[in-house]
Amino acid sequence: MRTSYLCIPCFFRQIENTSSMVGLSLRKKRYLYEILTKRLLQFDFNYPPVVFGRIIYKTIARLSNKKDPFLKEKIKTERYLLKMIPQIEGYLKRSRSPLYLAAKMSCVANSIDFGAGKRPPLDNIMSQFKNARLYIDHFLIFKRRIKEKSVIVIIGDNCGEAIFDMLFIETLKETYPYVEVFYVTRSSPIINDVVISDTKRIGLQKLAKVISSGCSYPGILLDRISPSFRRIYRKADIVISKGQGNFESLNDENKDIFYLFKVKCPAVSRFLSIPQNKYIFLYNKLKVKSNHDA
Repeated sequence: MRTSYLCIPCFFRQIENTSSMVGLSLRKKRYLYEILTKRLLQFDFNYPPVVFGRIIYKTIARLSNKKDPFLKEKIKTERYLLKMIPQIEGYLKRSRSPLYLAAKMSCVANSIDFGAGKRPPLDNIMSQFKNARLYIDHFLIFKRRIKEKSVIVIIGDNCGEAIFDMLFIETLKETYPYVEVFYVTRSSPIINDVVISDTKRIGLQKLAKVISSGCSYPGILLDRISPSFRRIYRKADIVISKGQGNFESLNDENKDIFYLFKVKCPAVSRFLSIPQNKYIFLYNKLKVKSNHDA
């Protein structure tokens, strides 16, 4: 997906919110706006939005001297959500279709996103799980694509959300004991996206083989991933792409890809012709109407 003119207000909103959150001085803020405005004027809009997103967050990290500006909030979010696991597991066990519910929760958990520079509300997350509907629901196709010994690659997105990815993986392996699951993280901190150290704190590596993508963008660019991830990606039977950033940047017609995310912005809403704030479980080979000039 190419960067849209609709992304520009969002870029500046992220710059303002995140620079304020990390406590940049007025002098540094002025400098930040100056250099990022110049970079935006030179930016090639044929690239996906995550490319400029990386420029924003790496520049703020450098100016604030904070390699992982969201680390404290990530840990706080994890601790809050980990306490809910027994309640959520009970909810799954009572379900008539635990795998579907676990997949839906993994999708709905994509709302745990600090991209706006603010901590997302978590106190109503259970009601979100119970009340949310998938606007596009290709789960049954996903089930049909799974074979006894499928290799499934899950490309993670946000920290906190990864806890629900972990529950999805656990339920997936209970349903299909012989599948091999790889969980893919960012190569270095960017926004609140999950990195390997985050998965270790929550214990995800006990359920899946956790690897880094080698890509430091808030998305996946296949021409910039590591050789080790490329080998695993090539042998994958199914790819599960979590989050809007991965959707914006991952385009591969040769793979079976299922996109799970919340439509969070006007640009993606217009691109897919889907209302904003809807949750989707989208199979890449079943095209929805899209506006490629968004």
